[in-house]
Amino acid sequence: MPVSTNLQLEQLQFRPGLLNIKPTITEDPSVEELDGELLKIAEDVFNAAKYTVTAVAAEQDAQVQPDSLAADFKGALKSVKPEMLSQARIQAAELVKASPTVRQTVFGRYGQLPSQAVLNSGFERIDQGLTPLKVSPKLLGLPEARISVSLSDITATDGGLLIPQANLRVPAADFESAVHNSQTAAIESGVLDSNRFSQVWGEVYDGDPYSPMDSPEDDFEGQSTTDKLGLYVRKIKCEDETNPEWLGDDEIALAGVSTDEDGDTKKINERYIGGGFKDGKEKNYSSWRYHMFGMREGRYWPKKYGVTFILAEKDNGGLSTFLNNLWTRIRDKVKAAIAKAIEAAGGAVGAIFGSAEIGAAIGRAVGQLVAWVVDKLAGWLIKLLKDDIFKPYTAWVTVPSFGARWNYPNGQWGNPWSPIRTVRFSGFGGRYRLDYQWHLYA
Repeated sequence: MPVSTNLQLEQLQFRPGLLNIKPTITEDPSVEELDGELLKIAEDVFNAAKYTVTAVAAEQDAQVQPDSLAADFKGALKSVKPEMLSQARIQAAELVKASPTVRQTVFGRYGQLPSQAVLNSGFERIDQGLTPLKVSPKLLGLPEARISVSLSDITATDGGLLIPQANLRVPAADFESAVHNSQTAAIESGVLDSNRFSQVWGEVYDGDPYSPMDSPEDDFEGQSTTDKLGLYVRKIKCEDETNPEWLGDDEIALAGVSTDEDGDTKKINERYIGGGFKDGKEKNYSSWRYHMFGMREGRYWPKKYGVTFILAEKDNGGLSTFLNNLWTRIRDKVKAAIAKAIEAAGGAVGAIFGSAEIGAAIGRAVGQLVAWVVDKLAGWLIKLLKDDIFKPYTAWVTVPSFGARWNYPNGQWGNPWSPIRTVRFSGFGGRYRLDYQWHLYA
């Protein structure tokens, strides 16, 4: 086949805009199930957070590190009813005082630590001194660089391991620098198993793949200036007032967290929705833009955005505030866990995260891992405290191009507004409905 034909096919594969394909925006579930090495990392972070809050619940008067997850949770417990605090203390104490074997079935590798060590170190440094989590760079779709030598050829000495020079492809004197240079070059070059990488982290394109640069005929060229994405709250409705209903109407507030295409999270300040909420009462909004994203950050597509709704009944709002702050702490731990796993497996962390393409793909997935951990931890708190909280809900949207659109109700493509979506929050014996809608605009 002529080279020019090969180039044309390659262009069509990575530039669907040349075929005038109309990109459609997709929306994902609040919490997607994870698998493989990503699940291993998320479960490990969840176990660390789970042990931290359980240790605090068992020793509610203990000193904890300031400005930490443990300190946040200790403050949140002040809003929990005394009888529930007492129950939580008993249940948590049984878990943290169990044998290390039992603790490890509940808290994973962190169960080998006594609870006092967890309180002293805090969630942020809980893994110091522990054997690093074993994660395969290959299964994460990342490049590897390693040397394979038969164990029978290796001799252990007091000074280290002796490897026969015949097994090396470089002079022994240059071995260390050669391995380091080879590893760094392999990662920085961007050479990786693209199929495996996309399976783990999702497809990543350098630049807008739907851009019709070379195509004079285009249906959405005039719409390509819509580089902002807004999320609008349309309605908040009380379908069932929280218990006890005879004590008075609910007072509702809404806070949140945003996650952008790079995995960065930002706190959305709490807004008081109002009092007087009881069965059937609702509040409608025509123009409340709850949050917006500028889509020109970063050059890699598709771009994934998330907005987490944290609904709170003001009389029970302590744990909701804790969940709001939790996102940033979990995000930092997830990023650190990925870095440590790569480092422990022999990967060059700086080179991997320094690669714009690889870093963008990993950053986009970080938000999904954080949402998974926060959701699991909220479920753990409900069990631990024997009380309901409104579990957070994250609205996710993936935008493949500046010219992407939703479909109209009749199925025709080209709508800058998403359909109105509905999520329900259950807790404290009540249920609330929130309607929201995405919008692309200039």
